[in-house]
Amino acid sequence: YRDAGISLGDPFRFRREISDARVLKTWSKLHPKKIAESWNYNSAFNDYSIKRRNQDVLVFTSDRPYHAEAKKYTQTGNYFHRLYSMKEGNIKLFDAPFNQLNNIGTASFSNDGNYVIFSQCNVNPRIPDPYCKLYESYFKNGKWSPAKQLEICAEDANYVHPELSKDGTELY
Repeated sequence: YRDAGISLGDPFRFRREISDARVLKTWSKLHPKKIAESWNYNSAFNDYSIKRRNQDVLVFTSDRPYHAEAKKYTQTGNYFHRLYSMKEGNIKLFDAPFNQLNNIGTASFSNDGNYVIFSQCNVNPRIPDPYCKLYESYFKNGKWSPAKQLEICAEDANYVHPELSKDGTELY
């Protein structure tokens, strides 16, 4: 496995996949009535934080290339993180104006899927604030509003991985 990983440029990939399989096997023994399904959203890139927007659409974060001319972030060598949506197995870039600048991190949606809080990290050296902040946007009349930074975000501090409570009244 190690040799196969080296030939693919990631000597630890197979070790992680074997570890994941062992965890799933243990989990399935502890929860025999639950069914774990493989989803086709995984890629060779960093895909994480899958969230349900509504009954039909899942949203996740990934640093996969979002178009042929996608640029890489010089500090990591990876593509910029963006939100992606998946509906009926079809994956596309999440259609929102805020999903085109900087690194977009994890998102959390209201129960009706019409409100989102997400993290956005500035990577433009000409902008003086290098920190990650939380932003919000509303879905109205078939489109997302421009993102607005939450007032709770202080300068010189990072805010990442937001999560709304089930009833949408608390932010974690």
